[in-house]
Amino acid sequence: MAAHNQLRVSDLSPDQLEAYNAIRTWMNRGASTKPTLSLGGFAGAGKSALVSVLAHEMPSPLAFCAFTGKASSVLARKLAASGIPTISRCVRVDPETGTRPFEPRAYCGTIHGLVFRPCEKCMEEPDLPAHNMGLRCREPDASRTPGDFVSDDTCFACDPPPPEKKVKGPCPKCNDARYIRRETLDRPYRLIVIDEASMVSDEMRDVLLSFGVPILAVGDHGQLPPVKGAGSLMLTPDLRLEKIHRQAAGNPIIALSARIRETGDIDDGLEDGKAFTILSRRHLETWVGERFTAARLQADPRSPEGVMGSVLVSYTNKTRVALNDGVREALGLNGNPKDGEALICLANKAPIYNGMRGVVVGDTLRAGDGGGKAPKWKATVDFVEDGQKAKDILISEHQFGAEKTIDYDMARQIGVSLSMLGERYDFGYAMTCHKMQGSSAHEVGVVLEGALYYRSREERARWLYTSATRAEKKLVIIRG
Repeated sequence: MAAHNQLRVSDLSPDQLEAYNAIRTWMNRGASTKPTLSLGGFAGAGKSALVSVLAHEMPSPLAFCAFTGKASSVLARKLAASGIPTISRCVRVDPETGTRPFEPRAYCGTIHGLVFRPCEKCMEEPDLPAHNMGLRCREPDASRTPGDFVSDDTCFACDPPPPEKKVKGPCPKCNDARYIRRETLDRPYRLIVIDEASMVSDEMRDVLLSFGVPILAVGDHGQLPPVKGAGSLMLTPDLRLEKIHRQAAGNPIIALSARIRETGDIDDGLEDGKAFTILSRRHLETWVGERFTAARLQADPRSPEGVMGSVLVSYTNKTRVALNDGVREALGLNGNPKDGEALICLANKAPIYNGMRGVVVGDTLRAGDGGGKAPKWKATVDFVEDGQKAKDILISEHQFGAEKTIDYDMARQIGVSLSMLGERYDFGYAMTCHKMQGSSAHEVGVVLEGALYYRSREERARWLYTSATRAEKKLVIIRG
């Protein structure tokens, strides 16, 4: 098995140690009167390292969660690298004994998965094999046949495929939500750690608090402020990590993000031609043609060479639509979404949430038009980053290419109800920075627009900082 890079308290820097001691003091003395503590940290300031040390030092069981599956899977990988095994699903009651089996690993998944359970009347969970408690479940097993949602080195007991509908039509028990809020959590957690906490609404925070478990909210207070409907957890964090660590400072993307916070703009002198590149706007079409090819539609979408490996980030929705059109033109595609194309969900319908990106499985088909006013396509979308798949959903043709997400009033202007419109999706090659907040990609192309420079210095710096830190390995700034 892979070697773990376990950090200890003695490995923490002075500012990390100060935050660590404050968190331990809060857990021991203050959590009963202050149920939520927030920790803000800039990119490269060591939030993940501090959380991994806490994971080793805190009494179990612990729960780690994030709003999106992508963010929770990244967190799970970081915890695993530091020697913290996790499980992405809640522990289920054994139907034969009526008890829950002992589970030593921490939960690490979405907030939705922690708080809600599938409706037993309309949803069916798969029968899962017993987990190998030797914790060697993630080693490849040639005798196991991979499923639709997992790779060869994934344990079905740890990362099961999502439940599926077992009845058609409306469900009176859950009112078609398909999921029901749990009365109690699956385990008596000592602490819930929320990652990417700026994406979590105050309403969802309050739902978590209703279970009586203290919450440590972790996020980046240098990013954009929450959009409408999001929460206030990272507006004024109780604890802050703002010193960039030496090992992170050598990363051109981290160095650029730090310079952006200082100056409010891009520092050309940090360009290295590898991790960080600057291109002129006149070269955008060429870059798109090179990065988005027909071969990428057929590659493993999770790989850097796959369709999900690169994403363009814009300031306005108008530019986002134009960029998506440009990518499809480079791919030689038009009309309805085709097999392998990237889509983004624009409206919540559990367990698929606003901002999640997925890949079309098979070509979409026309499926009714609502009397000519609500044309739809039937599609299956595999959300490979989040471990979910939406099968045979009806997606609205009206939403594709629209600059705004269609709401109740816009649907009424079209002449249909919002429910008749269909699910709201659009192409996912380009996203606004707000929409991509809380997610990331192997390679990110940030398209600078003139409208950005009419904003205040602080607003511009937050936008540039958030956009730049969406890149995991490669950042391309496209301007002029």
